[in-house]
Amino acid sequence: MNAIADASGFGFAICLLFNRSLKTLNISSNNLSSFVASILADSLQFNRGLENLDLSQNPIGDQGVHQLLQSIKHRKKPMRFGLKNIAGKPIGSHEYPQLYDEIDPTGFYELNLQLEWNQAIAQLLWFRSLRGDGTLNNVVYKQRKIHSTRKWQIPTQGILKFDYRAKQTDVVNDETRETIHFKLDLSLQANRHMLQVLIERAITEPGENWKNESLNGALFEFDEDNLKQVEWLKSLTSGIFQVDYLSTALQCEKHYVYVLQ
Repeated sequence: MNAIADASGFGFAICLLFNRSLKTLNISSNNLSSFVASILADSLQFNRGLENLDLSQNPIGDQGVHQLLQSIKHRKKPMRFGLKNIAGKPIGSHEYPQLYDEIDPTGFYELNLQLEWNQAIAQLLWFRSLRGDGTLNNVVYKQRKIHSTRKWQIPTQGILKFDYRAKQTDVVNDETRETIHFKLDLSLQANRHMLQVLIERAITEPGENWKNESLNGALFEFDEDNLKQVEWLKSLTSGIFQVDYLSTALQCEKHYVYVLQ
């Protein structure tokens, strides 16, 4: 982990919460971790202007990519991601005292607002409460109870404590799972890596996850139990691969095309 590099990533996440005019952001080669990717991903849910985000040469790994894909659920137009050379390892609680679960952030928080990741978490949960995704309860700042946070601004220092309760949502069934369309140029290493991720998710997630899969326009049916076919797909180094991917975990807006370059 590079805490100095990550600090800049948390700063970018906070800026994305408030900025509406920025169209392109290149933060490649900043040694950002998968935890920063999760914070950036969540902030994208509240940003409607950004169209291009380059995170190449950052060790965000599969975990970071997965979280970025989740963030697309609340956006109305597609995002173009740059994701070259993003291999990395998951960031654990020994590296950040309070990790943030963007899927269900329900819990008690005690945040030192001078720490960049604590500030980012506080801002994200505040935005979530304003949007009606959850509520901030028992808010205490500098040992003083805050009765209303709607018009309150998150301070930049001091200790902030609160309970966050996420709004309960219905369980997603097979008929309502989200579909995301991938179009991958397999001559690019990043796209080959994404295909490997999709293969592994198809194997581990329940049900049929791939639909309308094709290579260079020719349709075929992927059988995750066919080891020869799995190895064949993993060995491809050229061609245009396309698939509609269904997943309860990705939770993405329908029919997005990702250009991973």
